[in-house]
This record gives sequence, structure tokens and C-alpha cells, in this order.
Amino acid sequence: MAEDERLSVFSGFCHDFESFLVPLRDGKLHPNPDVCGLIVKGLDAIANDLDLLSSGQRPAGHADLRENFARLSLVSTEIQNGFLLFRVLRDIQGGSDADRFTEILTGEIERKGKGAIIVVDLGGERKLSSLSLGAVLGFMGKVKRVVFLRPPVFMQTLMKRFNLEEQGVGICLSLNDI
Repeated sequence: MAEDERLSVFSGFCHDFESFLVPLRDGKLHPNPDVCGLIVKGLDAIANDLDLLSSGQRPAGHADLRENFARLSLVSTEIQNGFLLFRVLRDIQGGSDADRFTEILTGEIERKGKGAIIVVDLGGERKLSSLSLGAVLGFMGKVKRVVFLRPPVFMQTLMKRFNLEEQGVGICLSLNDI
């Protein structure tokens, strides 16, 4: 039983690390000092856990690294063509994802985007929870405009239903359309 628990802890960490690496492999998350530093820490954690497992000890859960994996694999940010661009890398589900998204959005707008146009790239498939959608729209007074790039059909339906275009929220298919 103890062996199964040790392997379960190790397997869970490896799964979260792999999930973090997928957007990097797919070109959706770009290497930067934070991402590269986290990769090194993840590899070190795996090496240390393997040493612990081989000596019969329980590996660490690495909650701090797992939280950073989740945060960095959720959304990438960059300034492109003068816009503050948020690329949603996976669906935003549940309160913890919505909180992470709001934290990232708030931090980036405070650092780089006051008065800017913010663009949230949903890639035609990614979904925002109602909490994260509310977080984006909550910045309407602090930014010039919010644009959802390549939104899925449900998002387009919400835009029409709540007549958000009149409030300065737009939908575009590419950055060139803004």
C-alpha cells in the first residue's frame, strides 16, 4: 500500500509537469526565463523524487511547482502590434483557474496595459468560465477596448445576447481585423 501511495504522488507530479510541457511543445507557450526556470526545477524535482523512491521514501508533492505549472500553462501574455495579448492555452474551468486567470490579467494590465487595447485569443476553441469572462469585462474602465480573438460559437452567442459590442467589447478573427 505504501508503495502505491509513493508512486501515485510521483505519477501525479509527472503528469502535471507533462501537462505544462504540452503547450510548449505545441508552440502555444513560448520559452522565457520563467518557463525555462520552471522546466529546470521540474527536472530537478523528478531526479530528487527518483532518489527518494529508490531508497523507499515518499517523494515530495511539490505543490508550489504544480501551482506554477498550472498558472503558466493557462495563459501566455505578450505585447504584439501594440496590443496586450492574452493567449488562453487551455479551457478555464473552476474557481482556481478563474482566480489564476484574473491574477494574471490584473498583473499584466497593471504592469503593461493601462489604457491599452487588450486582446484575449481563444483560438476558436478555448472557453472562459463566466467568472473569467467577468474578470475581463471588469477592466472595461481601465482599458480602451477589449477584443476576443477567434472566440468559439458560445462566446459569440453571449456577445450578441448581452449586446457587449455597445460596451466596447469586440470580436475579431485575426489581429489584422482590430
